[in-house]
Amino acid sequence: MASTNTSKSTARVTSTEGDKGALRSPEIALACIMALVVAIAIIGGANVAGFIASTVAFVVWLPQARSVWASRNDPHALSSISVGTQVLLLSNAVLWGVYAAQESAFWVAAPGIINAPLALLCIGLIIRARKQQNTVQTVDCEHCHADRQHREFITAPAGWGSVMDCSGTPRDHAVVVFTDEDISALRSQRA
Repeated sequence: MASTNTSKSTARVTSTEGDKGALRSPEIALACIMALVVAIAIIGGANVAGFIASTVAFVVWLPQARSVWASRNDPHALSSISVGTQVLLLSNAVLWGVYAAQESAFWVAAPGIINAPLALLCIGLIIRARKQQNTVQTVDCEHCHADRQHREFITAPAGWGSVMDCSGTPRDHAVVVFTDEDISALRSQRA
């Protein structure tokens, strides 16, 4: 009887290995790293905890700043980035800087030393891109000239599958589509 139960539990484990909800090794590794960082922060005291917290606060915003910088010449790619969020980041950095100066707590203000200039750079690049987008007057699209109803299917990973109205200028990583069937066909190719 015991062997029957063992074989059933083995079968159950085997059947769950393919579950999409199961933890994968990168997720387990990340959880272990996070636990190690928290342990170091607790053992090391306030300065170590402050340094780790400052590093995390900087790292959180780095991908967004990198994305904005990489797309700085593409107004369409920057259209989904919120200026308001960048203003909140800047405000956060300034307020923590004021608090840190009053309390003589350097690590509280440390992320703002890097995040504030990043936020200013992002705000400037986003505003510049939006001005460029608004000043584009020429229509280079042959389908627009011919008055044909069409849209663009985005083929780049960042916006893959999005369907947008034609902007009048050719977009990198976009395919012109005329019907919903064209869109379905493109989406089925990815699956």
